[in-house]
Amino acid sequence: MATTKNDIVNLAATHLGERRFTDAFTDTSPTAELLSFRYDFSRKEVLRSHTWGAAKEDIILSADATAPVHTWSRSFTVPQDSLRLVNIGNTDLDDLHYREYELKGQKIHTDLAAPLKITYIKDVTDTSMFDAQLVESIALHLASTCAMAITDDRGLAEGLFNLYERKVEEAKFTDSLQRRRPVDNQYASSTWDSLHLGGED
Repeated sequence: MATTKNDIVNLAATHLGERRFTDAFTDTSPTAELLSFRYDFSRKEVLRSHTWGAAKEDIILSADATAPVHTWSRSFTVPQDSLRLVNIGNTDLDDLHYREYELKGQKIHTDLAAPLKITYIKDVTDTSMFDAQLVESIALHLASTCAMAITDDRGLAEGLFNLYERKVEEAKFTDSLQRRRPVDNQYASSTWDSLHLGGED
């Protein structure tokens, strides 16, 4: 059975010692209203925290018709549903020299040639695509951000946030194992290809 956003909110509620809701998004109790209000904030924050496979999107961008006024020769428009860029061209952003691009709003300004391949984290709302680690991570983040308002227990809030951070680290470790290639092929494929095997740190 596919996970729903109500399931994630209920999982957060159980972490807080609260009752589960038939539909937290229509329930008028203070706890349900707070958790449902905070849900999208936590979902986006957790998606940004790691390159979850469910949220990675590869796309090839054409250069904008109008070039930047100065400094850069081309600009490319980032999709509106992008939460975070992971890769530009064939290189992970962590490895790109800062002079190779500049991000201004929804524009990538660069001298890199068109068309431009990018990988980004997409604002995915379809919870049926979320794996167990992502579901648990969102629930823990949601519970930790609401804990003080609901329980007035700072220790619980800090403990839940620590559990959330550990869950994300587990996901990164799991993805790092999935990205391993046979020795014969480890030099044969580009960074662009390797991104299709799993998440990047």
